[in-house]
Amino acid sequence: MEEQTPLRAYLATSLTELSEKQRREIHDLCRELKTICAENHVSLYLPFDFTDPVAHPHVTNPAVYVTDRKQVITSDLLFVLCTKGSYGVGQENEIAAAHGVPVVYLIQNDCTVSHMLLGSDARSREIKYADTADLFSQLTEFLSTTISALHQRRKALGEPVPLGIGASNDLVDFT
Repeated sequence: MEEQTPLRAYLATSLTELSEKQRREIHDLCRELKTICAENHVSLYLPFDFTDPVAHPHVTNPAVYVTDRKQVITSDLLFVLCTKGSYGVGQENEIAAAHGVPVVYLIQNDCTVSHMLLGSDARSREIKYADTADLFSQLTEFLSTTISALHQRRKALGEPVPLGIGASNDLVDFT
């Protein structure tokens, strides 16, 4: 069997206006999700490693936009972690929808998600979970049953490339 390049996924989650405890909890959860993805041959991009408003205050607003936009567009899949309200997740969702990137909403049972987000015309699926063990189990199952279809999609479409929107010489390529 031919060795396949790992799929690329982007994890959108709230980063703005979180308490330090909430930041740690979300970061820890995201790192666990990244491990599960890696075990399933999916490279998960975590924006907070590169464009977090607290950890990277020197990154300009246009650089954050272009960087995160490029990462969404060139992903095979967008995960949206719905645990807290967010100002940016809707933007990432719309970028994915506009470029045909499938979206998976990871929705904690006690989290209220806006009708606008869930009503998006993105090709999407919802994974509703009770606790982290439930999330990890469902994510593992989802990946195991979806990887093949995502590889077929990538083969049919070719490697995604950004369109150069907002290109700037002062941006760092994080790929």
